[in-house]
Parts: sequence; structure tokens; C-alpha cells
Amino acid sequence: VYDFLLLTLALLHGVNGARVAVDDYIRSNGWRVAAYSALLLIALVFMVLGGLALVTFDPGQFESVAGR
Repeated sequence: VYDFLLLTLALLHGVNGARVAVDDYIRSNGWRVAAYSALLLIALVFMVLGGLALVTFDPGQFESVAGR
């Protein structure tokens, strides 16, 4: 739960920073909507990939590599 919360908050923090940059630099409404849509799509893709990595990670798989 902690890792998923950390993933969610960090991702939202980064996307919010990018949203502020879009607000500052893109004046045209059409381009702004396109940039917001791209940000939403990127956030969704990274959330799914991060969630899959958290759910499927098995730390026992790396015990032989760590020398234990």
C-alpha cells in the first residue's frame, strides 16, 4: 500500500508540475487541450506500468544474486 501511495503521489506531483508548465507556455486553447490530453495519457500509462511492477515484483527472486 505504501509503495502504491508513493507511486501515485509522486506521479501526480510530476504531472501537476507539467500542467503548470503547459499553462505558462501554451496560449492556444487547442494546443493546451492537446497537451493536457497527452499528460493524462502519459500519467495513465505510467500508473498502469508502475502498478504492474509493484504487483508482480517478487523480492525472493533476487536472493541468489544478493549472495544470501
